[in-house]
Amino acid sequence: MKQNNKIGMSLALASLITLGVTGCGDSNNASDNNNNDVKKPLVVKSSTVDITVERGKVYDANVSDSSTPAQVAIQKSGKNIYTFAKAPTYPVVVNGGWIDVNDDGKMDTSDIKLDIEMKSYGTTVTPITTFLADVDEKVREKKLNDLLSRLNEAGIGSDTIITAKELLQVPSKAPRDVFVAANAIYKDIKEHSNALPSEDAVISQFTTINTLGTNANAKDFEKLVIVDLGSYVEKISDQDVFEFKQDVKDSVVPDLAKALLLNKMTNMGFLDKFTFNSDYTLTLKNPKGIYVAPKWRVEGKKLIISQYGDDIREYTFASQTPTNGSDVTELNNGKTTLYVINISNSVVTPPSDTKGDETPSDTVLDLSGYTSVIIYKNVSELTSTSLLGAYKNNAGFSSTAVSTAKSCTDFGFTTPISQTNAGGISTKTYSVVNMTTYKSRTCSEFDYTNASYGGGSENIVAYYNIGSL
Repeated sequence: MKQNNKIGMSLALASLITLGVTGCGDSNNASDNNNNDVKKPLVVKSSTVDITVERGKVYDANVSDSSTPAQVAIQKSGKNIYTFAKAPTYPVVVNGGWIDVNDDGKMDTSDIKLDIEMKSYGTTVTPITTFLADVDEKVREKKLNDLLSRLNEAGIGSDTIITAKELLQVPSKAPRDVFVAANAIYKDIKEHSNALPSEDAVISQFTTINTLGTNANAKDFEKLVIVDLGSYVEKISDQDVFEFKQDVKDSVVPDLAKALLLNKMTNMGFLDKFTFNSDYTLTLKNPKGIYVAPKWRVEGKKLIISQYGDDIREYTFASQTPTNGSDVTELNNGKTTLYVINISNSVVTPPSDTKGDETPSDTVLDLSGYTSVIIYKNVSELTSTSLLGAYKNNAGFSSTAVSTAKSCTDFGFTTPISQTNAGGISTKTYSVVNMTTYKSRTCSEFDYTNASYGGGSENIVAYYNIGSL
């Protein structure tokens, strides 16, 4: 029979970019043998702080702290590690991005989207830290100790006793009980409209999935659970891969790319030999009858095709949405040729999207397809500039300045699930669930009208889209 190992350690709860407990501390010196982490925040001595995000390795997520305005962490190249320029205000909140299911470091259609919000009061963010998160430190400690005790009970987990420290590790480096528990929490969240499970639900899921891949490692076990979840997870599509490679921050296929994909265009010289496929690949049948797939990208009105090494052709269209009879100019080895396009069907021009750092306007934003909306009302010019810059440099998010203050109710939300006021900043958080797809949308609204600092007359809307709802 296992011996219970009751060790207190705390995590904190946060809603999307909401106010939380400010902390400083040295994560490397945190004690594993006492409850100090419950009673006081971590002390971070270095100027930068790294945060590891894992539900499987998570890339291109929005990782923010709970300061106002929120500090946004920058992802390290090719890693699921996000760096804050200075000590973050905990808890750390993670939204968006994708889970590298096959662990190859590249986005492809075997991967899935991270469409749940994860949180942590430390330097690792996992489903377990999300489950343990609570604004009350006594609740955090109790949840940790209770979960630890039940996982260490005879007949529940493996024969090895796990510790609180191990429970808070990234699952890929933790004992089996830990990565099974992380998968149990994630699975229950996905099966119940992204709602956090109860402890009983976690243990029930744990007992059920513990029989999957008895000898599997963390990564292989995760794959088994994802297969078991089926339609509850949203897989990365060919379009997602295309958008990612195009570095499209707001998940909108460029207009010219859409025109090339949707329409049969002819009378464009050598370009007529290419086929634009529905899976966002470009193929060409070479003289030997073999189909090859050159690389391609669009930049505004320009299509750029790279065939072999330095063999690059550029096609400049009259507009991003070419029409029948419009011009396209081919540039190949310094020679230009003008063609008049023939289009067999017309392209529907998609609505234009307002980008960050444009002149403020009263443009009506259609954000019905966006899963996360964040609104800042009546902020100072300095705060506005800081926010626009942070979101512009963070993968997945777009932001815009608007001349008229917006509210979550402008974007399909009705009743806030929480309301707080700290430092004169009024905060409202909304959430809605599509009962057909069981996918959720969130909106956070910060009003600085009575703020003790950072107030002014600027208004910002930020938004993130992780796929169809």
